[in-house]
Amino acid sequence: MINVTDPGRNIIWIASYPKSGNTWVRFLLLNLLYGKQESSERLDKLVPDIHKRGFIVPPPGSSLTYVKSHLKMSASMPFLERTAGFIYVVRNPIDVMLSNLNYVYLTYRTPDNPEIREDVKNDYIAQFIGHRGDPRWLKQGMGSWDGHVESWCANPHQLPGFFVRYEDMLEDTLSEMRRLCDFLGLEKTDAEIQEAVNQSTFSRMRSIEQRELENKVEGFFFSEYRKQRSDTPDRFMNSGKSGEGSRRLSHDQRNAVLSLFHPMLTKLGYSMDRDGRIVVAGKGQANAK
Repeated sequence: MINVTDPGRNIIWIASYPKSGNTWVRFLLLNLLYGKQESSERLDKLVPDIHKRGFIVPPPGSSLTYVKSHLKMSASMPFLERTAGFIYVVRNPIDVMLSNLNYVYLTYRTPDNPEIREDVKNDYIAQFIGHRGDPRWLKQGMGSWDGHVESWCANPHQLPGFFVRYEDMLEDTLSEMRRLCDFLGLEKTDAEIQEAVNQSTFSRMRSIEQRELENKVEGFFFSEYRKQRSDTPDRFMNSGKSGEGSRRLSHDQRNAVLSLFHPMLTKLGYSMDRDGRIVVAGKGQANAK
């Protein structure tokens, strides 16, 4: 459990490899801590993103402040002297890879043409496998998928940490949020947690995204410097489901990913079902060290 005794250490990192569920956890905390949110406007203000333009370091204080990060944990991690603990979200690498592919479609405004998209997909998967992760994120200091996970699991600074698998969050969001509240020392009733869960569903976040893009409302989903993305069929919020990525891979692609990441998958309690999908074993395995 987090206990802020030093007001100079009040930052809680919400950390993950990109496209692992970080935004969902941020929305859950936003709705839990500040009540029902009708837009994304307050997300970057109240649960800021260290990677966003104009990021301002939250001031010291006796209350916790939550900051998103996709950085690896290392000696060069910014604001370590201000860190009280972290939340780490891990997701199976096939779904991470395909969710990052969707982000590539969105970022580069890939034409809605099946042949072009198939070529982009196969090229991207080859790069992801070759680099053990998204090459863009490697250049930005986020490392490979397994290297990123290992850096936070190792926890070299012995910080209080909360590990959660994305798949466990999907299966029983209320229970996992209750665990998170216990870790953070938040006194919330099950009814309050359930209300935050209800307000943070993927369908609701998608509807907020669609509305803000259509109306050009400044917030997490729309801004002037990236307004060109609003005229594509792709969206930041996808289905959020687990296991769908495996169906989009060839047999060889799927086996390559599973072979590459087998040690870390085993460590985290993931296995493969008869359909070739990555599944989870028992709850709590994400805390494996």
